Amino acid sequence: MEVAFVPPQIDAPRRATVASVSLRGDGTATVFFDGVADAGAASRLVGCSCLVRRAEVADRLPLAAQAHPWLGWQMVDAQMGPVGQISDIQEGPAQSRLVVRTDAGREVLVPLVEEFIVGEDEGNGRLLVQLPAGLLDL
Repeated sequence: MEVAFVPPQIDAPRRATVASVSLRGDGTATVFFDGVADAGAASRLVGCSCLVRRAEVADRLPLAAQAHPWLGWQMVDAQMGPVGQISDIQEGPAQSRLVVRTDAGREVLVPLVEEFIVGEDEGNGRLLVQLPAGLLDL
């Protein structure tokens, strides 16, 4: 995936290709780029932002990163109907969860897994899901 470094730096590449990513235990990552020749060039890029074309990352993003547009949407289950409004996304070490506030004011946590998601109704701000029986009773 190609990235553009902004703001541009003197004597540093303006674009590079991601060679590898190493996740660290503190929630950060070390990214290696083809096109950044040495530590000196890398040090000149410290503090720069990396811009990536949306089309290049859409299929590579974890589901939690794709879920942010759903904040404020209504969750609708295929069997039960309206569940409530998606108010937050909790990211966890094993999986992320959607925080849903029901019409009764109760907060329920729904695991954010592809198997539960049926589709999106972007025009009406609805996330269509098929939840396992009893999940909302936990």
